[in-house]
Amino acid sequence: MHDIDEMSTDAEFPDDGHAEPAGRLLTKRSIDHEVAMLCGLPMKTVNEVTAMFLDLTMSAIAERGELYLHRFGTFTVKRYKGKALAQEQLGKKVPPARRTMRDISKNEIHFKKSRGFRSRLRDLGW
Repeated sequence: MHDIDEMSTDAEFPDDGHAEPAGRLLTKRSIDHEVAMLCGLPMKTVNEVTAMFLDLTMSAIAERGELYLHRFGTFTVKRYKGKALAQEQLGKKVPPARRTMRDISKNEIHFKKSRGFRSRLRDLGW
């Protein structure tokens, strides 16, 4: 990835009153639409770029186990060992369909905000 000048990453969003309501779910489509409107690009182009960015992000997290985005934060994968079923621990019989659960490990993705991200949230009143 290329280093991006920090000043160019902060987009100024116009306050035109067309913002999403506070309780409404923000989706990829609504983000694509807003970026297309701000940049004057076709929706199809913005959709392709956003999809490619998300694919690369997910691939990096899956392959390396972590991803650092400057002035945003760090995504890390925490791996936990799977647990045996309680019935097996007590010596009871468990149906064959349920026996495989002990082999499943639990992976969780954690996000830690960067200082820049936290300061922007503070500036926005969070």
